[in-house]
Amino acid sequence: MNLRNFYFLALMVIFLISLSGADDKFYNYYEKGLKYMESGDYDRAIVELKSAYSLQFEDAKKKRTYGTKFIEYFPHRETGICHYYLEEYDNAKQELDLSMSYKPSKRAGEYLLKISSGITGDTEKREQELAKLEEKKKQLALEQEKIEKDRLEREALAKKKEQERLEKEKRDQEEIARKEEELRQQMLKEKEQKEKEQREKEALALKKQKEELEKQKQEDERKRKAQEEREALALKKEKEAIQKEIEELEMKKARLGSEKANIPLATDPIKITTVGSPLAVAIIPCITGSEEDSHIPNMIMEKLITNLVKKRRFKVIEREFLDKIMAEQSLGMTGIVDEQSAINAGKVIGAEAIILAKHNEIEGFYHISTRLIDVETSETITANEITSRIDDIDRAVEKLSVMIVNDMPLYEGTVIKVDNGNVYLDIGHDMGVRKGNKFTLYRKGEEIKHPVTGEIMGFNVTPLGEAVAMNIQERMSIAKIVKEGSLKIGDKAVIK
Repeated sequence: MNLRNFYFLALMVIFLISLSGADDKFYNYYEKGLKYMESGDYDRAIVELKSAYSLQFEDAKKKRTYGTKFIEYFPHRETGICHYYLEEYDNAKQELDLSMSYKPSKRAGEYLLKISSGITGDTEKREQELAKLEEKKKQLALEQEKIEKDRLEREALAKKKEQERLEKEKRDQEEIARKEEELRQQMLKEKEQKEKEQREKEALALKKQKEELEKQKQEDERKRKAQEEREALALKKEKEAIQKEIEELEMKKARLGSEKANIPLATDPIKITTVGSPLAVAIIPCITGSEEDSHIPNMIMEKLITNLVKKRRFKVIEREFLDKIMAEQSLGMTGIVDEQSAINAGKVIGAEAIILAKHNEIEGFYHISTRLIDVETSETITANEITSRIDDIDRAVEKLSVMIVNDMPLYEGTVIKVDNGNVYLDIGHDMGVRKGNKFTLYRKGEEIKHPVTGEIMGFNVTPLGEAVAMNIQERMSIAKIVKEGSLKIGDKAVIK
């Protein structure tokens, strides 16, 4: 077996291996074969053309493809031409004779005549290449001639325009000289009285203009004073409101001072079965309108991250990673000025929820507020706020983190029903479940006991999917399954 036959056989084997996934319409193979012929890949063209006539064998002037669409279909003729260019003249003659027997064509006759006359594929290729080179040479000559012609025309046009410009410039200079002479003669003829009247008229116009400017100045001054009065009144009202708020803050501080230093956690994350990944949360930097205390929001953010990490309730995205991703996305934290921008930023960094924090400073008191927002639904899950002086921010942020965790308690529930893409759980409002809470579904397996003491150390756990709380009742929740395994009654669910 020679190298060409081996190559052809290899192509056929590759084709047969991929045949199960291909579109087995005869006209698709025929069109592919024609494209390979155009690119000069005659071996692959033969494979495609033979695949075509294995489905529709006969050559025809018109062959129906689908509907009312017809094509010229000469697979044997084109296969023979491929063999001709591969210098396989016996195979070429066989295919061309077969094509002529089904549907005679001028193209098949020409190649049969070449074979019988001893004209080889290489000879014809050289003649075709020479013809192409000659045609290209003619085209280049025509293009060069056209370029030269265009150049001469542009030069002639530029010369004509330059001549016209010089003539126009000469006429304009002559016209200017004429007008200057007329003006000089006119000035000489003017009487002194007329010049005096003109000067008096100009002086009157200037006086009128000065009066109008003075009037406008007085009007602007009146408006400025009125604006200052309005601003002073608004400032007075704002100060009164601030003073009232300060008094309320002092009262609130007094109440807070009587409270315990620490707020207990509602649930202990250590006692909850760990399944999958906890809720991924990103804390967006606090927003402030003042540059003088720009370190305050960064300090609050760092302390809030530290406290939430210690509580082990959420998967808190680290500040360094958050800054890196935001820089790569060219978003920049300084550009986050509204809730929707913060939600979009949370989606970019892969968070399931964001904690959007803001602070306001009034007379030495810092009012800090947070909102936990689901990035998929844009719904606020929980909101908290606290007030503190700058020297007491540590304890305030600690309390705020506990308030956030207590609003998202970790509870386990049991699957009591599975129906039409929904799962019913035996925990509801009574256990702090909120609409939008996400659950990890799992199955508790065999107990794992200590080999020496016999103490139950834990259980085998099989994750089964995730669900989102949609309908919350007093002692039951209905959640939509978003990632499903094989659920059954008795399986477990834990809040993410």
